[in-house]
Amino acid sequence: MSVQTTEPLTSMAEANETFMRAFERGDAAGVAALYTDDAQVLPPGSDIVSGKEAIASFWSAVMEMGVKKVELTTLELDHQGDTAIDVGRAGLYTE
Repeated sequence: MSVQTTEPLTSMAEANETFMRAFERGDAAGVAALYTDDAQVLPPGSDIVSGKEAIASFWSAVMEMGVKKVELTTLELDHQGDTAIDVGRAGLYTE
């Protein structure tokens, strides 16, 4: 059974803030460093992106397409042990 407490929510909010700041700096490696080694990104209408190196390349390509800002919103956080699954929204902005 998963447990939801304020500590994982706070940690995820802090990680999301760090992600958004790194993205705004154009730091794809810094963004990818926030993911676990076996993380996956599920971009809509595209293949699953797996692993830190591929995730860094993915976010670098997004930046090269002119996206300047990402806004992350957690809708649901499932936490069990040292694993958290964040289901949320990502808004991509060119300005």
